[in-house]
Amino acid sequence: MELEVEELPSWMQVQVDLTKANSGKRFSFALKGEFTKSFLADCSHILNVGCGFGRELVLFKVPVVGVDLDTSVLSVAKRFGKDLLVADAHNLPFRDGMFDGVAMAETIEHVKSPLKALLEVRRVLESGGKLALQTPNRRITCLQKTEGHLQEFTKHELSRLVKDCGFYVLRRTGSTIPFIPASQHKVLLLLDHNHLVFRLWKQLNRTLSTRLTWDTILLCRKTSDVPS
Repeated sequence: MELEVEELPSWMQVQVDLTKANSGKRFSFALKGEFTKSFLADCSHILNVGCGFGRELVLFKVPVVGVDLDTSVLSVAKRFGKDLLVADAHNLPFRDGMFDGVAMAETIEHVKSPLKALLEVRRVLESGGKLALQTPNRRITCLQKTEGHLQEFTKHELSRLVKDCGFYVLRRTGSTIPFIPASQHKVLLLLDHNHLVFRLWKQLNRTLSTRLTWDTILLCRKTSDVPS
């Protein structure tokens, strides 16, 4: 079963379609999805590590396998007709070189060993396979209290880590400027509910997002070098 965006429930549409996003947070989610979708567009068999509710799963028409440890979110993601498994990012239940693309969004900051998880991703990728990796930018998230994050990274720290794990960074980017990193902040409420403020925030993104972004997105390719 493959669903078009228009067939998705409304709560998912606003997170995957830029034209439907109606808040700063949802716009950021949708933009991150666009980066992932574009980068992995030529892949034919994709793995989504830490798939959650399925925000990345629904972006692709080709076979996609989603893994997550949280059975409650997988029960939601299964509505979207993808192959799902309960699995640990540190020990992926797949053979070597099984996939040509991996999407890993907002997951690396939750795992106990980012190094081991990335080495597992490298193992299941074929030679030259692609990795779209996204995580909050520690230089921004240091301004707020985050829940469930075991380790966060700056852009340079994350770039160094993926290189140590046998990946070449093709592009390092981000999605949006901060939408005020505090869930109870009055300005964040304005960005979620005041249409004019939201439009102004999107305009500001066009000039500032190349300098200061809420998160880090690395678009990588598996190298032939064996990690030491």
